[in-house]
Amino acid sequence: MPRSGDAIAQRIDTASDAPARKQTSRALAALVGAVLAIAGAVIVHRHGYAGHALIAIGAVLFLLAPQWRTAESDVAVPSVVSRTSIAGLLLLTLATGTSIFSLSDRAVVVSWLAGCVALIGGVVVSRLRFAPPLDARARRRTLAIVLLVVVAAAVNFYRLADFPPAVHGDAGEIALGALDMDVIHDLFRTTSWWHLPGMHHALQRLGFAFADGLRGARATDAAFGVAAVVPLVMIVEEAAGLLAAVVIGLSAIGAANLINTWRLGLGLGPPPFLALFFLLAGVFAGLSVQVNLSARVVPLALGCFAAHELVFGTESGRRRMRAGFLWTTACALLVAGPLLCHYARSPELLQPRADKFVLSEPMLQISEQIYHTSSPLVVVWQQALRSFGMFHFFREGENVGFFVRDGGFFEPLTAAFFVLGLVTGARRFRERQFGWPVVGWILSVLLVAATIYAPSYHRAGPAAAFALVIAGLGVGALLCAVGRVAETVHLRGRVAVVVTATLIAVSSFVIGIRTYFFDYCRREWTVTDSTEVARRIAAEPAAGAFTYLMAAPRFNLNYGNIRFLARGRQGEDLLPGGSPPTVRDLRPGVNLFIALPHRVAELKALAATLPPGSWEEHWKKAPSGQLEFLVLRIDVPERADSP
Repeated sequence: MPRSGDAIAQRIDTASDAPARKQTSRALAALVGAVLAIAGAVIVHRHGYAGHALIAIGAVLFLLAPQWRTAESDVAVPSVVSRTSIAGLLLLTLATGTSIFSLSDRAVVVSWLAGCVALIGGVVVSRLRFAPPLDARARRRTLAIVLLVVVAAAVNFYRLADFPPAVHGDAGEIALGALDMDVIHDLFRTTSWWHLPGMHHALQRLGFAFADGLRGARATDAAFGVAAVVPLVMIVEEAAGLLAAVVIGLSAIGAANLINTWRLGLGLGPPPFLALFFLLAGVFAGLSVQVNLSARVVPLALGCFAAHELVFGTESGRRRMRAGFLWTTACALLVAGPLLCHYARSPELLQPRADKFVLSEPMLQISEQIYHTSSPLVVVWQQALRSFGMFHFFREGENVGFFVRDGGFFEPLTAAFFVLGLVTGARRFRERQFGWPVVGWILSVLLVAATIYAPSYHRAGPAAAFALVIAGLGVGALLCAVGRVAETVHLRGRVAVVVTATLIAVSSFVIGIRTYFFDYCRREWTVTDSTEVARRIAAEPAAGAFTYLMAAPRFNLNYGNIRFLARGRQGEDLLPGGSPPTVRDLRPGVNLFIALPHRVAELKALAATLPPGSWEEHWKKAPSGQLEFLVLRIDVPERADSP
């Protein structure tokens, strides 16, 4: 009898295994097709488009892979979320088509985007299928996130074209690169200015779909600043509770340096952190590699998270992490595949980035001049001191590019909670929620220290992202202490905690908003003169106007902010000691002569040899009473055609 029962159980198990075997067969078929697609791309080998098929292949494997479950978690890998035969056939066709018809950039982009959409959509749908109903805590979290997003949108988009008043030269270069790029052809290549990845420019270009001019150039970064609030709240809530997450979220929204970073239009702000759904995290990790240096903190964050779990986690946690992180890594490599292939074929494109390393041969001499030393060890030590201390004080802050004043990156309250959070994280380092942000912060600050003239704003964003999580740990520790003290003295602990959290959040937010909008943006900045000159040039019509600029050696017409704000205008730089234009050189229409204060006398002498025109004096807003530049506007009538 037992044997017959075992036989029945075996038949039942065999029947239940049939769907799994079917799924495995489909996955195997997709894998064979993927290998054939890659082989076809290698054989054709035109422009190295083999890597462009990888994301579509990954999407096929994802959609056809069987669902994995463990006893410790609900879902480690999402289940099949649609008609796998149709979706798999479609994506496999795209992958093969990309490999064979690799002369078509459009096929590459279509397959890559289709694969990304399939991966992201599949994860979202599968999470929704297995998501439990919203309880009261989840509803409170959702409401808090919605309110914070509204506040962040108001702060980041308020008079976006007016604040900051100056336009950074690099921001102009990036905006021009976005406007001038061929999206289909350049999406997976490094393009234009400083070999930035094509997707970096493509994201900046997306802002121009919603607004023109400076507002469009800054819109993408401002939107990322809003999106970053969501994962920040989710990560801090896991370790310190929802109230602490809301406090640090509001503090981050109002942080003056972060506001400035989001509104510069450089694409260098702290990237949105990600909820660690394995496949989704991998997709966005790969995307971050395609965007810019700052966003590449996402793979770093995921690596720190996984490493901490593997070292300090439970055995079941390690098993779950090993399986999930393999999928994360695979998806990241698939998504980043096109750009990685581009770098592999042209490794010289990485040289400009390598030259930014503080001990690289071209930069070591500059570093030694900055720190007045000939010792590389002293250079490294000074760089580390400046980088680890940037959240509290940096005496040359106004010259760095993202600091809005001499002082720390954070407001005083946030900086204090950052220290408290470090102490809390060190004490509870073995716990995942506390340990991995500390490791990530240390590594990201070391990356800051490794670049020339640290802290460079190119990598300060990632360090700030980790530091905000750590500051959230500090807020949570303080609120817990307040609750315990209140109960000891027979007060209502919940009321005391809420009042304390409100005071901290409002105070930090108000300090940051006041610092940025009512202090920094009302003061003069070193590049405002070039910005104002560009705006004056742009005030004339693009056709029928010509500008003679007398600003050298301060700046010239080739500056990025001038080329962007005065896009389409023609002009010429008049160098000191050069040949000045004569009456015969003037062009029909508007001839604009602009001189900075150190060239005013030269312009007045030149004006004596030219036809009369109208003079304009542009004065600095602060300090008042100082001339910013002088303008001579001469209208030259159209010349009559000779008989």
